[in-house]
Amino acid sequence: MLASFRRLVPRLFRPFVWVLYGLVLFFLLAQAVRVNQATIELGSRARERIVAPRTVYDAEATQRLREEAANKVEPVYTVNDAITQVQLNLVRRFYDDVIAFRGQEPEPPYADRIKKIKDELSPFSLPDDAYRTLAGVPVETLMAMENVTLYLVEQILRAGVREEELERARGLVDERMIVSDLSPAARTTVQEIGRRAIVPNVTLDKEATEAARKKAADSVSPVYIYEGDTIVDEGQVINSEVLRKLKLLGLVDPFPIKPLAGTALFALVNLGALHVSFRRIPFRSGIPQDTAHVVAGFSALLGLLAMDAFFWLSEATGRNFIYLAPFAMSSFLAALILGTSAGLVLGAHHALVAAFFFKERVGQIFDVPVFLEALLTVGVGLYRLGRAETRRDLVGASLWSGSAGAFAFFLYALLANEPLAFPDALQRFVPAFLSAPLAMVLAAGVLPAFEASFGILSPMTLLELANPNHPLLRKILLEAPGTYHHSLMVANLAEAAAEAIDADGLLCRVGAYYHDVGKTVRPAYFVENEMGGPSPHEHLSPFVSRDIIFAHVADGVRILEEHRFPKAIVDIAAQHHGTSVLRYFYARAREHDPDARVEAFRYPGPKPQFKEAAIVMLADSVEATVRSLKQPTPQEVEAAVSEVIHEKIEDGQLGECDLTMREIELIRRAFLETLAGIFHRRIEYPKLPSTGLFREGGGSDSETSRDSSGGEGAPPASGTEPSSSPSP
Repeated sequence: MLASFRRLVPRLFRPFVWVLYGLVLFFLLAQAVRVNQATIELGSRARERIVAPRTVYDAEATQRLREEAANKVEPVYTVNDAITQVQLNLVRRFYDDVIAFRGQEPEPPYADRIKKIKDELSPFSLPDDAYRTLAGVPVETLMAMENVTLYLVEQILRAGVREEELERARGLVDERMIVSDLSPAARTTVQEIGRRAIVPNVTLDKEATEAARKKAADSVSPVYIYEGDTIVDEGQVINSEVLRKLKLLGLVDPFPIKPLAGTALFALVNLGALHVSFRRIPFRSGIPQDTAHVVAGFSALLGLLAMDAFFWLSEATGRNFIYLAPFAMSSFLAALILGTSAGLVLGAHHALVAAFFFKERVGQIFDVPVFLEALLTVGVGLYRLGRAETRRDLVGASLWSGSAGAFAFFLYALLANEPLAFPDALQRFVPAFLSAPLAMVLAAGVLPAFEASFGILSPMTLLELANPNHPLLRKILLEAPGTYHHSLMVANLAEAAAEAIDADGLLCRVGAYYHDVGKTVRPAYFVENEMGGPSPHEHLSPFVSRDIIFAHVADGVRILEEHRFPKAIVDIAAQHHGTSVLRYFYARAREHDPDARVEAFRYPGPKPQFKEAAIVMLADSVEATVRSLKQPTPQEVEAAVSEVIHEKIEDGQLGECDLTMREIELIRRAFLETLAGIFHRRIEYPKLPSTGLFREGGGSDSETSRDSSGGEGAPPASGTEPSSSPSP
C-alpha cells in the first residue's frame, strides 16, 4: 500500500506542476513586457509636447521631499544630570575618605597609607604615582585638589558627553587644568582622577528626535502636477521621472493587450514543446515517469524564479544584472537528478525564455547575446557534468561552463561588429563567467532537498558513497572482510538485475555495499567472517544466536543513520531480510523444543517496500546460497537461484514492492548471467520448466528447505558436504 501511495502522489502532482509552471512562465514574461512601446518608451525622444490633462496629487514626490527634510534633522540628545551628580559624588566621597584617613592621629606610616588608599578607598584604577601623591601631600593640598577636580568634572559633564566623544571629553581635563599653586605631582593626580570620572551622560531622545523630524516633514507642502504643466517637450528624452509622471497621469497603458496576448501564446507553445520533449527523452533508469516529470517541472519552476529574482534586482537597483542570472540552474539540477537528456531539454528551453525575458535594450523582442550565453553555458556545463563523479568535480564543470558563457559574448561582439572597449567588455564578460558557478551553487544547494522530497538519489551522491575509500566501507573491509567480499558479490548481482528491469542499478549497488554494515558490531558471529575457525554459535542456544543474527539489521540501520546516509540506503539495510525465517536456528530450536514457533524466528521486517530493496534481498540470498555449493554445476546454480526466488515469493516477501512476475523472471536471468561470469562458464537456461515455478500463495516454513535469508545460519545445501561451521 505504501509503495502504491508513493506511485500515486507524483501521478497526481504531474499535471498540477506543469499547469503551475505555465502560469508562472506567463506572469514572469508578462512583467517583462515593455508597456505601450509604440508611443512612449523609456529612453526614447518625445515626438510631441505632452502636458498634464488634469491636476493630480504626486504622492511619491511629496513623500520623497518629506523624507529628505526629515533626514536633514539632527538627532536630539539630552544630558542625564543624575549621571553627572553620581560622578561628582564619587569624586567628593573619594577625596573626603582620603582626607579623613589622613587626619587620623597618629598618622599611619607612608607605605600603609598608600596601601590603604589604593586597596580600600579608591574607586578608580589610578597609577601608582597618584596613590603616592595622595598619601604624601598635606591635607590642605588634598582639599585644594578636591576643589579643582570637582570643578573640572562638573564643567565637562554639564556640557554633556556622548559615547563616541568620550576620549575627547577626557582630554578636556588636561586642557582646562586651572593654573594653581598645586605641585606638578598634585596636578597630574587631579588629571588622572578627573579623566576617570568623566563618563558618557548623554542619551538619544528618540521622542524629541521623531517629533523634530515629523515637524520638518509636515512643513513640506504637498506636490501636485497641475493641469497644463509641461511633462516633456518635443524631442526631450523620456527618462524614468518623466515616465513615472506619465503613468501617474494615466497616459501609459499598464496592460497592453497585444503584447500580453503574444506572451500568453509564447508561454503556451513553449509549455507544449517542453511537455512533448519530456515524453520522448529517456530519463535515468530507476526513476518512474511520473516522478521524473514532477522533478523536471519543479526544476524548471525554480529556474524561472531564480531568473525572476535577477530581473527584479535589476529593476530595483537600476543596474544591469542580466548576464549574472543563473540561466543554467534548472538544467544543472535536472541533469544531476534525471540525466543529461533532461538537463539539455530544460537548458534549451530556458535559454529561449531568458532571451525573451531579459532585454538589454528597450523595445527588443529577443536578446541574442543572452540566448547565446545561456545555450553555451548549458551545453558545455552538461558535457562536463556527464563526467563528474564527486561534488568537487562540479567546480571544474561550472568554471568550464562559465568560460563558455563569457566566450558567447565575445563571439557575438565579433559577429555583430560591436566595439570591445575594455571597461564595457569587462562588465559583460565577468557576470557571464560568474553566471554558471552561481547556477551550479544553487543547483547543488537544492539537490539534497529534491533527493529527500522525491526519494531519489542523484548518481553523484551514490558515486560518493560507492567510493572504496569511504570510511564506512573501510570499516567493513577491516572489521568484517568476509562480509565485505560478500557485499561486493551481492552488489554485482543486484546491479545487473536492476538494469535488466530498468530499476536504479547504482542504488542497488550502493545499497548492497552497506546492507550488512551491522555485522561489523559482531563480525565473528557470521559465517563468512569465521575464516575456518570454530563457530561461536556451537556453545549458544538457538534463541541467543537468533537474537545476535537479528541484531545486525537494527545495528546496520543505526550505523547508517549515525553517518547520515540517505533514507533509501537505510531502507535497503532495514528491509533486505524482510520477515524471512532464520531456518537453521529454527531447526535447532525444534530439536530441543518441537513446539517452537516459527514466528519467533522471523526477522522483524519490514518487507521490501520498493524494487531496489527487493532486488538486494534476492541478490543477498542468492549469493549466500550459491556460495554454499561445493563445485557447483550450471544446473545446480540455476536450481539454487530459482529455488531462492521461489521461496521468497511463496513466503510473501515480495508482496509489497510492485515487482511483476515478468520482472522477477528477468531478475532471475540476470542473476544466472552474472553468476556464469563469476564461475567462468556459461549457465544455460532455462533448465527448469517455467510453468508453476512462481506461484502466488502463502509462506513455507519447512526447516528442511535451504535457508535463503541471506546466509545467516544457512544449513548445508543439498548435494553438498555438511559445513563444519553451521554458524551464521
